[in-house]
Amino acid sequence: MARDEFDKKGLREVLNFGHTVGHALENLTGYKVFQHGEAVIWGMRFGLALSEIKGHLAPGQRALVDGFLKNISVPGWPKGITPHRLMGPISKDKKFRNGKVHFVLLRSVGRTVSDASVTAGDMSKAFHLLFPGGRS
Repeated sequence: MARDEFDKKGLREVLNFGHTVGHALENLTGYKVFQHGEAVIWGMRFGLALSEIKGHLAPGQRALVDGFLKNISVPGWPKGITPHRLMGPISKDKKFRNGKVHFVLLRSVGRTVSDASVTAGDMSKAFHLLFPGGRS
């Protein structure tokens, strides 16, 4: 039996991890800075931070997975891309429904959760978790 390409749960949801922020990064950089997978790696790193902030993922697990991802050579986070700027393209994402973004976050490696409670404040906290020294 073939899997439904529009399935929003299960394997399809796992595969969407990192794509919400990744697509926003691609959009904000005019599709000229990142290959798709490179933007998704940043989206995964952002998603890991959100997963910890929202209490879905233990800090040790975030650090372990993020430690692996940050060793993959990708272009750096573009200056001027703030959590506030990300929200423009994110609000047009296919996971934006009923005025809320349904972020695919992690409970553990390979186990996702859809979270529609992410706020602008959570986005800021995730950004500062990724860039503790700041980024403008």
